[in-house]
Amino acid sequence: MDENPSDMSPETAPKPTKAKVAATAPAKKAAKKTKKRAAKTVAKSVEKPVRKELPQATPVAIIAVYVILALGVIFTSGYVGYLIGKGDMTQTVQTGAQGELVLIEYSDFECPFCSRALPTIQQIKQQYGDKVTLEYKHYPLESIHPNAMQAAIASECAEDQGKFWEYHDLLFANQEALSVADLKRYAQQLNLNQGKFDDCLDNKKTESRVRADMQEAQSKGVSGTPSFWVKDELIVGAQPFSVFQQKIDEKLSGKAAPTVPSAPQAPTPPAKVDVVAGANVKGDANAKVTIVEFTDYQCPFCKRFFDETEGQIIKNYVDTGKVRYAVRHFPLPFHQNAQKASEAAECAAQQGKFWEMHNLLFAKGQADGTGLAVADLKQYAADLKLDTGKFNTCLDTGAMTQKVQSDMQDGQAAGVSGTPSFVING
Repeated sequence: MDENPSDMSPETAPKPTKAKVAATAPAKKAAKKTKKRAAKTVAKSVEKPVRKELPQATPVAIIAVYVILALGVIFTSGYVGYLIGKGDMTQTVQTGAQGELVLIEYSDFECPFCSRALPTIQQIKQQYGDKVTLEYKHYPLESIHPNAMQAAIASECAEDQGKFWEYHDLLFANQEALSVADLKRYAQQLNLNQGKFDDCLDNKKTESRVRADMQEAQSKGVSGTPSFWVKDELIVGAQPFSVFQQKIDEKLSGKAAPTVPSAPQAPTPPAKVDVVAGANVKGDANAKVTIVEFTDYQCPFCKRFFDETEGQIIKNYVDTGKVRYAVRHFPLPFHQNAQKASEAAECAAQQGKFWEMHNLLFAKGQADGTGLAVADLKQYAADLKLDTGKFNTCLDTGAMTQKVQSDMQDGQAAGVSGTPSFVING
């Protein structure tokens, strides 16, 4: 998955959090807002649906693939499935003035999985009270949740009138109704100054705050929703209260909890989905092992996997009939050219040239998006001698947009959260 592993430079340089910025007047205002929001969370988070995000993945070494062929599991990020991962959060997670622990939540108002953590969060508040402060930050997954960004912007407009948490509640209670008209209606229900709210939303005056949260999340390895940072550890997925309890107790006590000999309570498993359906596949249909890769053409670690490992798997396993290899799309929201690159691969697939386009996209594309602009994609189609008229129409009209989004939805349902990720034998 697309991540900043410990032995590599992070893809996105860490950005200062709102609580840390103090150089400018707007930054000071943002810092003050974050502190107020964190304080409010203590009192109200027990009533709100919450979200957790999934970690991003490390590049896959060939030896790891050899091992995983026999295991039949999801290979993600340095974590397997929905687990817990460590990270350096010492610069952004603080204990409060009275010594309480801060639990940072990265969330998306349109995420269907995020509210599943509500019972767990209620338990945390009941168990720990003011010993734990919850802080909400935005991570709208724009590529698959079309209304999430405007909902996040709207919540910040409500924050400007002192009603963030009330508005937060309404959004989670009405996740299927997040159009601009709906967002303005919720402001009216809360008796906000409608003129100020509408002007704020229509002109996206608070978008920079949302983007800042997203940049911070990316620099910390967050890639999906919901995700929780507990000091230096990331809790992801639909984890039971016992998982949170163990980590919170460790942080509050300053020492690790003793190892329990019995097996830990298992997290909620991902839904069973047919991850091969709709994929572009090569290899013997009767091969005993199937590898499905979820990829992003702008992801630097996907490119490294392509450069260093994919070819060896194809040569040693696919070409020998031992493995069937499939590719599905998972363009991450912070990679601006990844969505169109995936659509281009599918448009090429319509003319029988998926793998040729797949190879070109990784060979030519760069992590900053260079080589993946629409003009570049059309040039690759010409280089592959495709019918450029058909290809350009396919790309320009977004004919493959839904196909790519369907891949992402299936990936999320299977527990995928970042790129590259691999599902072995579904």
